[in-house]
Amino acid sequence: MQFWKMNGAGNDFIILNNLEERLPPSAFPLLARTLCTPHRSLGADGLMVVEQAQEGADFKMLFFNSDGSLGEMCGNGARCICRYGYETGLSGPTQTVETTAGVWSPEPGSTGGSIGSS
Repeated sequence: MQFWKMNGAGNDFIILNNLEERLPPSAFPLLARTLCTPHRSLGADGLMVVEQAQEGADFKMLFFNSDGSLGEMCGNGARCICRYGYETGLSGPTQTVETTAGVWSPEPGSTGGSIGSS
């Protein structure tokens, strides 16, 4: 399994591209709990999973807290996953990311963005 570990404003995230790994969604909570555990594994504040977007965005982001619970959105993690998307060619410098909270469109060079439903 390939992954990236990234840091966004002091928080660590593990990024998994499920477009390539093709793991069943039921595996993500346990994977988050296992990989995010400090001292016994990689350690991180959360697991970010890249999936195929369903709402016209560049890609979909699923965010799992270190306890395995699904979160709607994580700003620091979104910074990391947008950088990942740009570095790996999933998107260009201007992106739209589908999240559980809606579609997110960060402005290039900004620290935030807006979330809205499509």
